[in-house]
Amino acid sequence: MKISLNWLKRFIDLKKSPKEISDILTETGLEVDTIEDYQIQKSKIDNLVIGEIKSLLKHPNSENLQIAKVNIGEKNLNIVCGAPNIKKNQKVIVAKEGITIYPVEGKKIKIKKAKIGGVNSEGMICSEKEIGISNDDTEVIILKNNKIINGSRAYKYLNPLEDVIFDISLTPNRIDAASHLGVARDLKAIIKSKINLPKISSFSIDKKNLK
Repeated sequence: MKISLNWLKRFIDLKKSPKEISDILTETGLEVDTIEDYQIQKSKIDNLVIGEIKSLLKHPNSENLQIAKVNIGEKNLNIVCGAPNIKKNQKVIVAKEGITIYPVEGKKIKIKKAKIGGVNSEGMICSEKEIGISNDDTEVIILKNNKIINGSRAYKYLNPLEDVIFDISLTPNRIDAASHLGVARDLKAIIKSKINLPKISSFSIDKKNLK
């Protein structure tokens, strides 16, 4: 079972090193096989740039695609995109022609000019999964800061994921630890730290759907 240090820290305040945490987990019966540092290399996303969507047109041959005119500073690019969350004036992450991207899964991809549904596309508006910084590919990345200069290097605005992953050999009798919260409870018993449970006060029951 793989456990993320970042996720553990959502439940418990941890000041100890990954090695110290690993030793504590092993002592509690959650044997850690490996500790893996997970970090996105800057070189893999350093050539991505900030773009601004200047206009959107419906794709003439597809109901699910749009043609975005994206300004990247020195010029505008026409990019065919199927993301449901793009709108005019948004700041997005752009992979230009000739740039190589490194998706979370699969092989690296070199961006080339292409015809999509008969329309020329001069790059890619990127999701997090497409550039290897998370598993989220449901939507493209939209930056909240509209003052970022078009054409700027995107790296410093992406906050790429850095984490430590503990690979734990979970035995059948320790189903109580089959979650990040369960592992945090084991740590709490040793280091005497408080467990921070998720806030659910804003949740409500939709009684209409219970009928």
